[in-house]
Amino acid sequence: MRKPVVRDMAFFMSRTKPEGECLVWQGSLTVAGYSRFVDMGKAGSGHRAVARLSGLDIEGRVVRHSCHNRACINPEHLSVGTDADNVKDMDNAGRRYRVVTPKTIAAVKALLKEGMRQRDISELLGINQRYVSEIKCGVRGDDGKILKPWW
Repeated sequence: MRKPVVRDMAFFMSRTKPEGECLVWQGSLTVAGYSRFVDMGKAGSGHRAVARLSGLDIEGRVVRHSCHNRACINPEHLSVGTDADNVKDMDNAGRRYRVVTPKTIAAVKALLKEGMRQRDISELLGINQRYVSEIKCGVRGDDGKILKPWW
């Protein structure tokens, strides 16, 4: 049986690359872009481990990035809060996608008709590209509600 490895701050900092004021994790990332490490077969989140090592009480709370860079593990950029705090951060930074309204759906359909790419439409209108695809494929109706599940 392998001995447990104690991950300390030096371990995490040795696996970063400075980008501006951020210390960007150079190891594995989750699909969502967060730092990921494995210790004794258990996956962990780098930014949460660094927050804990920095003395923050993370139990039952989310760890927020003031830099809005999910791969950053700079302790100075990390703070704890609630899910609601995290959503407010995203709204203030303009990172949360808008609700799809009938007006947005009409705009998507018009832009698709003009031949614009889905990714470009999503960036232009500030909506998730998946919504554009669902509108194009008829999964979402003119009111924005799911008509037929794709799954």
